[in-house]
Amino acid sequence: MKFHIQHDTEYHYRDGAALVVQALRLWPEQHASQHIIDWQVRVDGRALEKQVRDGFGNWVATHRIEATVNCLRISVQGNVETHDLHGVWGHPKEALPPAYFLGQSALTKLDPGEFAWAQRAAGEGDAISRMHQLMLAIRARVEYGNAGTDAHSPAQLALQLGKGVCQDHAHIMTAMARSLGFPARYVSGYFSPIDAPAAASHAWAEVWLEGLGWVGFDVANRQCPDDRYLRLACGRDYDDAAPLRGFRVGGVHETMGVTVQIAQTAQ
Repeated sequence: MKFHIQHDTEYHYRDGAALVVQALRLWPEQHASQHIIDWQVRVDGRALEKQVRDGFGNWVATHRIEATVNCLRISVQGNVETHDLHGVWGHPKEALPPAYFLGQSALTKLDPGEFAWAQRAAGEGDAISRMHQLMLAIRARVEYGNAGTDAHSPAQLALQLGKGVCQDHAHIMTAMARSLGFPARYVSGYFSPIDAPAAASHAWAEVWLEGLGWVGFDVANRQCPDDRYLRLACGRDYDDAAPLRGFRVGGVHETMGVTVQIAQTAQ
């Protein structure tokens, strides 16, 4: 599958921000499942190049604006070719061992009672079968939809509400897989469904399975990632893998708008 991606983010500050500093994780990795043909990130029209890798292996660049800002636009444009490897990211050379991703983080903490539920939901069988069963059980329990959570909401909140979006599903899958002894992490990226127009930024989980390495599980869509997905970054939870993070001085009244357009051509 070939994709052309246009991802625009606009910030508006009603009172003006005196200082804006942001870290961007917006550069996908070359991999057997995704070939990056060309990729550009621009901040108010100025090209921004990837600078360093963070501790999770993600490409990161930072920018700083010290003048008064009323509007800030970040634009991503790229062409990629993807291949369906059934969600297998494999055994990439990484600084952190898989065992690092066994520990729960602030956004993946669960009530102790949920561990028993995860054990029952995963059932019996080999590791990959258990993770598929867990994925489907979470999706049956937590309906897809906006119930007032956001990317910074803990996994437990969506479980209590019985409703959440892809970030919630990814946090829950990550947390429950860890509770069963499987290293797991949060992944950010893009998803472009063939049978619907709603191309969007997306999130899913990766679980470490012996013999296969890292394997993706998208609870929201009840499947492992295929050639409709483009992977950007990973971490313990959203806070580690967020495409955009930063701070500002002033600009108390901030609004943000995001548009993602993906044109795809089947190969």
